[in-house]
Amino acid sequence: MEDFEGQNLKFTTQGGVWEASRPTAGVQAAASGQWCAGTGMTAGTYSANSRGYLISQEIDPRSEE
Repeated sequence: MEDFEGQNLKFTTQGGVWEASRPTAGVQAAASGQWCAGTGMTAGTYSANSRGYLISQEIDPRSEE
């Protein structure tokens, strides 16, 4: 299972809205570990009409445990 811990994330972002970090604004805690991905994680806000994408690598559900 993928999480957002460490520096070797298997996700990329586009648009400058998404980030992976320890939340200091918005959500209060990650579901697993200390880091999570979201919008407004440290600043708390983002521009209206923003377009941002969090993109994962291809996922093969047969290999997930």
